[in-house]
Amino acid sequence: MSKVLVLKLATGSLFTSIVNVYLAQEQVDMYSNQYGSFLLFLLSSLLGIFFIIGMSQQLCDKHGIISHIGKNSLYYYGVNVLALKIVDTLTLGVLNGVESENGIIILIKCIIKVILAIGLSRICLSIINDAKNKLLYTWNDSIMHNRRALKK
Repeated sequence: MSKVLVLKLATGSLFTSIVNVYLAQEQVDMYSNQYGSFLLFLLSSLLGIFFIIGMSQQLCDKHGIISHIGKNSLYYYGVNVLALKIVDTLTLGVLNGVESENGIIILIKCIIKVILAIGLSRICLSIINDAKNKLLYTWNDSIMHNRRALKK
C-alpha cells in the first residue's frame, strides 16, 4: 500500500467519524451501544482497519522490530503478564496510572511501560533462543556421534 493511500484511508476514517458524531449529536460509544449512523460507523471502522493494515505494512518495510514481534507473537503473548510485572517491580510502580492524573500522562506512562516490557521480553527471547540452539546442537552432535559409533 502506498503512503498516499494510507493517508487517504486515515483521513477518510477520521472524516466519517466526525460526520457521524455531528449528525448523531452524540458521542459514538460502543459500551452503551451508541453508534450514531450505523452505515457511517461501519464505513469509518473499515477505513480505520485498512489504515492500520497499511500503516503496519509501511512499518514492517522500514523496521524489523514489527516483523520480529509478529513472528514471535505467541511468545510475547505468553510472557506479557510476567514482563509487565517485572517492569512494575523495577520501576517501583512509578509508571502506574493514577486516576487524578491527566489522561495524556497516563497514556504516556502506559506506552513507556509497554516499550520496556517488549524490550525485556526481547532480551529473554534472545537468551531462550541461544539456549535452545546450543541444546539442539549438542543433541544433534551426540546423535551423529552415536551413529558413527554404531557403524564401526
